[in-house]
Amino acid sequence: MSRALARRVDRHEELGKGALGLTPFRRLMKDSRFVNTIGILETPFPERYAEAIELLESFGRRK
Repeated sequence: MSRALARRVDRHEELGKGALGLTPFRRLMKDSRFVNTIGILETPFPERYAEAIELLESFGRRK
C-alpha cells in the first residue's frame, strides 16, 4: 500500500530508490553548511551500509 507524503508514516528505503531519489542526498553531501554535521544512515538493509556510504561519498566532499 502506497501512502502519500506528510501522512506520519515512517518510510525507509535504499538511497535513490525512495520517493525522494538521489538529488536531496547529493545536495546535502555538497552543502558546506553541513560540514560539521554528523549524519545517521537508516536504511532497510544494514548489510548494505558500506555501499550506501560509498554512494554518498561519491557525490563529493563538503568544503
